Amino acid sequence: MVRSRFHTVGALGWMVLVLSLVAVGGCVPPPPDGGGSSGSLALSLSSSLDGDGASKATTITSAQLLDTSGPVAATATIAGGVATFDLSGVTAGDYFILVNNLADDLVPTRIDDASADTTQLVGRTLETSTIGNAASPTYKFRTFAKGQAASVVVKYSDGTAAPPERYAYARASLGASPQRLDLRTLGTDAQLSTFTPGGGGHTFSTWIFSHGAAVNASCAGCHGDLATHPANWSTITTGNGWCFRCHYGQGGGFEDTTQ
Repeated sequence: MVRSRFHTVGALGWMVLVLSLVAVGGCVPPPPDGGGSSGSLALSLSSSLDGDGASKATTITSAQLLDTSGPVAATATIAGGVATFDLSGVTAGDYFILVNNLADDLVPTRIDDASADTTQLVGRTLETSTIGNAASPTYKFRTFAKGQAASVVVKYSDGTAAPPERYAYARASLGASPQRLDLRTLGTDAQLSTFTPGGGGHTFSTWIFSHGAAVNASCAGCHGDLATHPANWSTITTGNGWCFRCHYGQGGGFEDTTQ
């Protein structure tokens, strides 16, 4: 009973203090539990993620965090080559980073918890990036951007450009269970397709970003005729036009499966 009385007195004292400060136009201190703290997103360049594209940035001179409708959600502070975003007022979700005003080479990112500190690495080509531990990342991204002369998003029906002009990126959720690949559009984040591995002896984390160069005749042993184009995307199976699950055949652009 004594403990409860002290708690009540403490709460009343806090309310009186807040009301007094408001009345005189003073600042209201944070509540005793320190709630409302914000995290940060730190982006750095890493040559280990360069890939084979054209180099776009040798240092980061400016960076803005864009939400999926375009407005700037946060502007980074640049120090020591690291772009750090204060995530105050930023909610969890998918965003894009505009590095050095290179609008054709947006870097996708994902914030799971805006109150936590997130570290992201990106190659100097601005194509490949990771979030989390570099050796075992939570997320890995690969962009197919206009700035790298990648293919536009195409129609599933015939492989021609799907209006409006869009470019794709891949996000591998490597920390999820099961792991998942999402193909989405740069800038708007609209989903193109999603894929969850079903076994088959492939290591998902390495195969999903490198299988293009490895597709050969031996793949047909499990996947059948990879060049076959099923009339409907929904009828694709691992042994029936499997390449068309994500893009228009071998080496084709990523598809808008609704067109």
